Amino acid sequence: MRASWMILAGLGGALGVGGAAITDHLLAGDAHAAGLLGTAASMAIYHSLALLCLAAISGRPELVAHPLAARLVGAAGMLFIVGTILFSGSLSLLALAGLRLPGAAPIGGSSLILAWLMLAAGGAVAAARASSHRPAPEQSHE
Repeated sequence: MRASWMILAGLGGALGVGGAAITDHLLAGDAHAAGLLGTAASMAIYHSLALLCLAAISGRPELVAHPLAARLVGAAGMLFIVGTILFSGSLSLLALAGLRLPGAAPIGGSSLILAWLMLAAGGAVAAARASSHRPAPEQSHE
């Protein structure tokens, strides 16, 4: 999973930078299309970075040791992928080809929000489990 997330993060980042370049160089005369593609490019870059970070932390012992935390982080990664494709992809198609995909952007955006919440939940589960397994501090018997 980590290697595939790294590959997808790299592709998403490259598409985001490419989208930003098209926005600045080819769509300068069309403010509406430039705005759509600029948003799509930014969201692709941000969420590709998030996916890359998930790839980096997904093997950490505190996540691997807690199956629920690992599943939540895994779900967050999948939602980042799906959400970015739907959100950025639909805005890009609208900006570049005038093609509307009804519902794709809101579903994609909702998927991205849910991904961030899943990531937060995974971190909370890992933190709670880690703190519950810490040994109690020794008390002096003076």
